Amino acid sequence: MHETDIPISRRAWLKKCGALVTSLAIIPVVAWQRPALAGAASRNAFHYRDHPSDGLHCSDCYAFIPAGTEGNRLDACRVLSGPVSPNGWCMAYASREG
Repeated sequence: MHETDIPISRRAWLKKCGALVTSLAIIPVVAWQRPALAGAASRNAFHYRDHPSDGLHCSDCYAFIPAGTEGNRLDACRVLSGPVSPNGWCMAYASREG
């Protein structure tokens, strides 16, 4: 091990790998948009919650549709059914910047 190497715990490494695998599995769901399927996923299936997770918010997600756009009155999601909170989070989260 070199002096510049920073040791990482097994738990931290597994969490990062799990997040990466989940993100990679969700990308096709979020990127592939068919109007007939948009917003059809169950909130429970994607563990949706009305509060952020580790600083990640729906409003920063690629699938987030702000109220007043695309003909919707409430904030919505291209993946989940029903309205979502801009401060919410689910497993389908994919950063707009990524």
